[in-house]
Amino acid sequence: MSEQLLKEIMAEVKKLSHRFVNLEENQVKTASKVDNIENSFGKLEVKVDKLGSAVGKLEVKVDNLEGAVGKLEEKVDKLEGTVGKLEVKVDNLETNQLKLETRIENEVIDKIRILFDTHTLYMDYFASIRDSQARIEDGIGSLFRRSIDTDARIREHDRELRLLRIEKQS
Repeated sequence: MSEQLLKEIMAEVKKLSHRFVNLEENQVKTASKVDNIENSFGKLEVKVDKLGSAVGKLEVKVDNLEGAVGKLEEKVDKLEGTVGKLEVKVDNLETNQLKLETRIENEVIDKIRILFDTHTLYMDYFASIRDSQARIEDGIGSLFRRSIDTDARIREHDRELRLLRIEKQS
């Protein structure tokens, strides 16, 4: 917005400058006419009075233009000050944004590292659980086989005991 305003002000200053150049050219023309009037002063006294008042009006207009240019210069100075303040604020924002980006990147990297470490820890834990499960399954399988063997032996011993009892009773 301030850049647009600055462009508009510069355009107005150019217009005023152009008008001022035109006024200067008109003033040169007027001076030339005044020289001609002085040569023919006797005949043109009435015209000289008119030109004098015209010059007075031009002076008033030039004074008004100079005042307007002065006001424009003040406004341009204020705009330059405002633009300077905005540049400082933009620099501060850029600095703060860079700090924030760095902080976020560091936090994200730390969080990703933590997630990776946690994942690795869980994978190790699950591998340990799988190993334990495999050992337990092997132990259960061994116990099951022993149990079957023991059951078979018990049945065999039971049969032998019955046979012995039968022999002892006979």
